[in-house]
Amino acid sequence: MKKIIFTITVLLISAFYCSNLYAQEDTTKWEYFKINVTTSDDSLFIKLQEDMGIDPLLPAYTIYVDVRKTDLKNKFIVLGDINDESSMKFAWNRFREEVQKGLLNWKKPNKIKIE
Repeated sequence: MKKIIFTITVLLISAFYCSNLYAQEDTTKWEYFKINVTTSDDSLFIKLQEDMGIDPLLPAYTIYVDVRKTDLKNKFIVLGDINDESSMKFAWNRFREEVQKGLLNWKKPNKIKIE
């Protein structure tokens, strides 16, 4: 009896663990997120700063991307803390399509969903 209970317990734990592995959310569908950027992660983040007109380039920074609205003028990227009024805000359409797609399709763990 103990052996059966043990086997069932192990199977349940294994099933729960495996279901969590495959239930990860598709980050490419997110419309409001932040990325803790290290410029050396990808050339995308150098291009992003070029589109922002940042010189000299920052080695590390945080961006918030908000493309939830259907109206293009309400889509934007914030450089810095979104709650800090001194942070720089840029219109989404300022960025090349390559940069926009790169941000939306970024899948690394430094991309964090904002609720």
